[in-house]
Amino acid sequence: MNDYKTFERLMDEDQLWRDRGLDFSTICKMHSLDEVKLGKMIEQELGYDGDGLLEAFRTKII
Repeated sequence: MNDYKTFERLMDEDQLWRDRGLDFSTICKMHSLDEVKLGKMIEQELGYDGDGLLEAFRTKII
C-alpha cells in the first residue's frame, strides 16, 4: 500500500486526527511513511500541508 493510501486509511478508518497530541510528522514516523514525499502529494492533491490537513479534519472542513 502506498503512503498516500495508508495515510488516507489512518485518517478515515483509524481516525488518528482525533488525537490532538499527534502531528503530521509523528504520524509519518509511527507508520514509516515518507513524510516529505507524502507531504508533497497532499499539498498537490488537496492544497494543504500535512499539519494543515490534520487541522482541517479536526475542524470538520474536510
